[in-house]
Amino acid sequence: INFIFKKAGDNSNLPERKRLLFFETIKMLSFIVYHYSKEANNLEAAKKCIPFSILKLWAWILDNKLEKNTQILHHFKKNLDVLYLTLQDYFTKTIPTVSLKNGLWSPEGGRYEQVGYPIRALEYLSYLLFYYQCQKELAIEIENLLDEQLYNLIQILNNNDGTTRPFFDNHSIPICLTLNFLIENNREVDAKSYLRNVITSVQLAYNTHKRLPDGRSRMESVIQLVVTNKKSVYYEEQTSHLFGIIFQYLCLLDMKEDYIRFKKLVEETKIEIAEFVPYTDSQLTEYLPENKKSHEFHLLTHELHSEGYQSEIKLEENFEAFKEKIIAKKSFSYLYITSETGFSYLLTLAHIYYTTPLFPNYRKVKINRPQ
Repeated sequence: INFIFKKAGDNSNLPERKRLLFFETIKMLSFIVYHYSKEANNLEAAKKCIPFSILKLWAWILDNKLEKNTQILHHFKKNLDVLYLTLQDYFTKTIPTVSLKNGLWSPEGGRYEQVGYPIRALEYLSYLLFYYQCQKELAIEIENLLDEQLYNLIQILNNNDGTTRPFFDNHSIPICLTLNFLIENNREVDAKSYLRNVITSVQLAYNTHKRLPDGRSRMESVIQLVVTNKKSVYYEEQTSHLFGIIFQYLCLLDMKEDYIRFKKLVEETKIEIAEFVPYTDSQLTEYLPENKKSHEFHLLTHELHSEGYQSEIKLEENFEAFKEKIIAKKSFSYLYITSETGFSYLLTLAHIYYTTPLFPNYRKVKINRPQ
């Protein structure tokens, strides 16, 4: 894929016929990966590979200012169809098993399952909720679709406690997406239950093993800690985006008692709570003058690090005071071309694929209580 993009260059180098060939080549490669994955009875490779080509292709379209070209969009949607087909087959195949008791746990995994099960479960959640967004945005006509989505999600959560056991700080992504989906669809009780289970898992891991989610999200560091009970020098537990998200949802869901309980853990561990706020285009120009790309392009092409900053979240003794402060806090705002063009779910895919923490605007979810 990288070779094909390098060879293609920018749009000025591509006459119409070569541009069509460029899009068709990307689609053909994705379909080959899908075909052989399906033939091997294991769609995991397709699920991992095809999002890369989709995000890279959409970033190329934006970089060349072709997002309003109807022919370009037509060819891009044909590429998207391969991704949707992959996810459709993947979840049609796996949901019946995953919905069983410990369906995401592997009996052949041995000791690795101490780490592998929660990581596998939370990654599965991320892609499932992205798939749900695709179905919504693409207006997939399936009778009782939302009821089916909610039923499957809640079955998976109830039967796989790995979905509540974050090992990495960037596991904030599936946790946030899960809470948003439940809240947006009037399942506030289920959202509270899930968040409470996440908090309990974090507290249990600390009480029994003095383990907090790794801020660097390194598999090697987590495995070393589990196997040797010694922390790598790369293990990061001074700052947590995940904890910042948890406290904000505790406010949105009005969970005062859980706020007090979790606040005690933070005070004991002395961990700093923060959220990642990306730079806007004007800030990128000011702070990274050598950078010539937009915030949106960066989001779609790699994990964001230097293109933003850590904003500290300070807790309050009084729950109501903290809640008022969080609700009143101004969120990051950006006018995404991706959203305006009807592909907002690709922003979610970028966060999942490159593990960039979700921005503050993702967590301002309005609770839709029945009138």
